[in-house]
Amino acid sequence: MRKKDVIIGRHPVLEALNNDIKIEKIFINKSANGEEVNNIMRIAKEKNILFQFVPIEKINYLLFPIFANQKVNHQGIVAVSSVVENNSIEDIYNQILDNGETPLFLILDGITDVRNFGAIARSAKCFGVHAIITSQRNSAFINAEAMKTSAGALHTLPVCKTPKIEDALNFLILCGIQIIETKIDATKQYFQHDYTIPMALVMGSEERGVSPFISNLVDDSIRIPMSEEFDSLNVSVATGIILSEAWKQRHP
Repeated sequence: MRKKDVIIGRHPVLEALNNDIKIEKIFINKSANGEEVNNIMRIAKEKNILFQFVPIEKINYLLFPIFANQKVNHQGIVAVSSVVENNSIEDIYNQILDNGETPLFLILDGITDVRNFGAIARSAKCFGVHAIITSQRNSAFINAEAMKTSAGALHTLPVCKTPKIEDALNFLILCGIQIIETKIDATKQYFQHDYTIPMALVMGSEERGVSPFISNLVDDSIRIPMSEEFDSLNVSVATGIILSEAWKQRHP
C-alpha cells in the first residue's frame, strides 16, 4: 500500500465521502467519537462502504509500512481508497443476459493476499469470467500491487464486493446458477464437470479452504488430481487450471 492509497484523519475521510471518492474500507478506533465520526458512519452506511471498529494498534500497524517511524495524526480514523469500481451483481447478471452469454462468476472466499488476488484476476480475464465476487470483509485490498499483478485485468474485469457473501450466493441460486467449490477430497475431478451451464466457481483460501456456510450452499465439488507426494496448489494456479478447462469447454 502507498501513501496515495490511504486517507488519514476525520475531516479528510469525511471530505472524501462527500466528494464520492472511491473508498474500499474505513477503520475507526473503538474509542473514537464525536459529530464527525457519526457523520462518517452515517454516510458510509448510505454508500454501502464497509467500516470496522478496531483497536488503535490496528491502525498504527496499517500505517507503519508506509510512514515507518513518522508520527501520523490519524485521529483514530483511516480509510483505504479503492482503485476499481464496486459493481452490482444484479447489474452484471442482467448485462450478461442482455449480451446473450452464459454466466460464469468467480467467488473468492477468504483470499487476502493482494498478489494472489491480482494473479487470479488475470486468469479470470483470460478465461472469460464475467465478474469476481468477494466479501468486503476478510478479502484482499484491491490496491496498486493487485492491479500490477493482474497485468491490467482489474481495469476491465468487474469486481463485486458484497457486505454478505451469502446474499450474493442466494441471488445466484435464485437465478438458476450452479455453484461449485474446489475440495481436496471431492470425488469428481475438475475436467469431469460441465462448465457450459450458468455457473459460479468458489475458490477458498489455501489455509482454510471454502467456508462451511458456503459449502452448505454449493451444488457440486471438484478437485484437481495431483501427485501423492503433494496435495496442494497455490490458489491462483489452481484457479487458472480450472478456468482454463471452463474456457476449453465453452469454446470447443
